Amino acid sequence: MNKVLYIVLLFSLAASQAQNGYVYKFDKMPVIIKTFAEIEKLQAEAEVYDANLFYTTNCPVGNTATSAIAYRKGKEWKVYETPFGGTFRTSAGFSGYSDDRNYAYFEVNYTAGGNDFEVDNIDFYIIDLVNGSCTGFEKDEYRHNWEYLQQDNSEELVKNSYYSVKSNIIIEGNKFTIMKSVFSEADLDTATYTDGLNYQYGKYGSQSGIYEIEDRKLVKTHYYNDATMRMQPIVYAGKLASGMVLRDVIDVYNPDEGLVVLKEVPRFTYGDDSDEMGYEVWWEDKLQYFLIVPNPDTDVKRIAGLTVISPEIEVHGLHTGMPVGEILKKFPNAKLHIDLINEWEYLYINEYNVRLTFKTDEENRIAKYKYSKKTGEDEAVKVIDKDRKLDYISVI
Repeated sequence: MNKVLYIVLLFSLAASQAQNGYVYKFDKMPVIIKTFAEIEKLQAEAEVYDANLFYTTNCPVGNTATSAIAYRKGKEWKVYETPFGGTFRTSAGFSGYSDDRNYAYFEVNYTAGGNDFEVDNIDFYIIDLVNGSCTGFEKDEYRHNWEYLQQDNSEELVKNSYYSVKSNIIIEGNKFTIMKSVFSEADLDTATYTDGLNYQYGKYGSQSGIYEIEDRKLVKTHYYNDATMRMQPIVYAGKLASGMVLRDVIDVYNPDEGLVVLKEVPRFTYGDDSDEMGYEVWWEDKLQYFLIVPNPDTDVKRIAGLTVISPEIEVHGLHTGMPVGEILKKFPNAKLHIDLINEWEYLYINEYNVRLTFKTDEENRIAKYKYSKKTGEDEAVKVIDKDRKLDYISVI
């Protein structure tokens, strides 16, 4: 049975956007070479979690000191420089291991402040101890701001505001269930701290979901559906999924395996009734996908439409190049239709929310059609070309 660890964390507004990502890469941590004697000395002054792991903010590197994690597997010690810690305003807390103990989890608290603001936030880090890499996301930001107005040679507080976002994270081995629970915000136009604050309680947000470590990446596998108030699986087409941020497309591919290129092409190339541009995804000089990304000038560019082109990518056992006869054997209730915009034929698979497109025209129809007064559309009455191959799979 998996050991379940419950941690209550706070999310910042910036964090809620950052955590909308579907894929987080693990970044390498610099290796610090230390002798056994040096490691023993570091261990004596460090925060020790067990016989195989300790953390220090005072690891000498040249003429400076840095924060580091020392990890032992068998008889071999490895010392990694961490991306966090090292100042009096920063502290790191150990939250536990994955079931296989190859990953360690840390909460890192940062505090900052001044005359007109106060910020306290927590980041959550996942450390790959074996490969010396880490990933994570912002978890907590409590922000309190004061604004002043100079009047009659005195400072008068005219606005006092703060926000905080609280969430729960449940850790089960290599799986993380994250739920945003409360968002509160207040703006006061008075000069006192004691007036009642107007809390605004929000629903669970889109950053809520389930994340799992897969192939040395942190991948979002479920999202929280506000309408049903349940976690629902994200439908991936190969490596990509609708809703994914465009910048994540580069991250899902291993750069050691080949170069990923995004090419702008008109959406009507793939049968869409639009003069706007979309993106082809090329990997190793092979065309993989076509993506529709509305509002391309916004900071967060989300994939609203995803079409699979490569026959090497499977979606629920389907791939381009499959004969329509084979598809109809798998889905005998699926009906062929003619797209009124581009004249191509298509099948819609209801249980998977995917549309299968065949680039046909009047000269090479897959089926014979008859007009139906009931539906007001041409309906397929007989399949005449079972060998016609699938051109596109679109995830709706």
